[in-house]
Amino acid sequence: MPSCSIIIKAWKQQLTATSFAHLALIRLCSIAHPQPSLFLEDLYVAPQARNRGAGKALFRELGAIAEREGCPRLDWNVLEWNEPSIAFYTKVLGAHKMDEWRTCRLEGEGITRLRSLGLDS
Repeated sequence: MPSCSIIIKAWKQQLTATSFAHLALIRLCSIAHPQPSLFLEDLYVAPQARNRGAGKALFRELGAIAEREGCPRLDWNVLEWNEPSIAFYTKVLGAHKMDEWRTCRLEGEGITRLRSLGLDS
């Protein structure tokens, strides 16, 4: 298994006095894939900055980071109802949707219950 570390990168760009874009990125490794990959945890472009090249600029930066970090894969989640973003990702970027994956989440009490998991649970 390759040596890897988890790094978090954050990038924020002031596009105008009232608009901005940012991303949060994690570099991680997987047993299933021999090379590290990037996971885009958060991507936000303020409404006033949309359709002005901010998304392309962010993904250009992501591409540079992926190449620099030796990561041949970039994954991220998008809400099913967010059709404008899905169209951007698939049509402009050429990304493909991974319909076979589902996001799972634990919050609050669910996280607390993890401490009490036993081998027989």
